[in-house]
Amino acid sequence: MIKRTAVTDLRNDLIETGYDYISNDGYKLLIDNHVVENSSQAKALAAVIRDVSDVVYSRGYREGQLYQKGFDDAQKSSQNN
Repeated sequence: MIKRTAVTDLRNDLIETGYDYISNDGYKLLIDNHVVENSSQAKALAAVIRDVSDVVYSRGYREGQLYQKGFDDAQKSSQNN
């Protein structure tokens, strides 16, 4: 169990906002390497994780739309022949 630290605050923030994508091993790395030592750093890292997650999701969504459009175009083309 992780003791109450800035890392716990980070984890709680990410859980509350639906962005808890860090594994227990990841949290342990943050603790062992003193990456997040205070509440300000926890808030900043949480914001970066949310931002990166949103960008990755948006990019994946766009790429998925392109694949779907290609599939639909190919299907229409095959129906016309």
